[in-house]
Amino acid sequence: MNAKRYLTTLLMSMLISIAAIPSSYAQIGQWTQALEGGFTEAQYENYKFITPATGLEVPHGLGMYIVTTDIDQCFFQVDSKGHLTFGPPEGDVAAYLNFKQGTYVYGCLNTSSQNLNICAYKQIKFCARNSSSAQMVVESDAIHVNADLKVAPASATIPGEFWIKKGIDNNMTITSSYDKWMRIASSGGVGIWGSKNFENTNPALLVEGDIVKVGNMDVSEQLKEKYSLFVKKGVLAKSYAVAPSNEWADFVFDPEYRLRDIGEVERFVKDNGHLPDIPSAEEVQKDGYCVNEMNRLLLQKIEELTLYVIRQQEEIDQLSRIVECSGK
Repeated sequence: MNAKRYLTTLLMSMLISIAAIPSSYAQIGQWTQALEGGFTEAQYENYKFITPATGLEVPHGLGMYIVTTDIDQCFFQVDSKGHLTFGPPEGDVAAYLNFKQGTYVYGCLNTSSQNLNICAYKQIKFCARNSSSAQMVVESDAIHVNADLKVAPASATIPGEFWIKKGIDNNMTITSSYDKWMRIASSGGVGIWGSKNFENTNPALLVEGDIVKVGNMDVSEQLKEKYSLFVKKGVLAKSYAVAPSNEWADFVFDPEYRLRDIGEVERFVKDNGHLPDIPSAEEVQKDGYCVNEMNRLLLQKIEELTLYVIRQQEEIDQLSRIVECSGK
């Protein structure tokens, strides 16, 4: 009886402590294996022990049961196939596996709400191939990955890999070998700082929907309706192109085009302080201007000016002929 009492106390203290945490229970495997062959039963109070009678031939093993009036319920079993299973028979009670040093528990595996929880007093470390240092360390406020991080699909039919790793010159590198987009999305937008001073609201690059801002700048909703890219300091390029457009100023040379009289233009300039069809300084200061539209307007004025020069040359030629005839 003393041996049975010792065995009961030892196994229960090493393998299980019960905490009443309500949850629904869903199994991922068979709770107990059928122990066949000869075995020996021993019982102490409401605990029953089943041990193999002859060796550990498959599938013999050791089982511990709680004896009830309805059915003996297994709460610990280890068999010769390498299966060790333990936990409370009740489906709404969690199981705990505690790891202690001295009188303190520093690590724990437990179940809660159909989850497996891994807990540690300080850190949880993951090592592979007898490595002297952990490849991943989990702390209360951070997860440290001390190796290249690879993400690959579970299905081999989708070729490609995603890596976060140390690249050339010890630069952090994010790469993907998929032949699809690398999607980065957030309902509030995506910001890129490009420096260690990122704990502010002024990213170097900000993407919000179809609006892209380079540099910290305030942009009115009116401008956002007209444009998609906003650059604070300007753009320097050897060359740039404008997309094809059917809006150009050659309509000025159409015979039906109404060219303002030069006197009308003069009166407009005196009254408004700028050329007709050209935005004023106040409008540009408030709303900016479209380079493509301004190029079209400037070309329109050049073509109008060309027509004025042609008309003036015709008048000069006509006057020259009059002078020439009057001198004869």
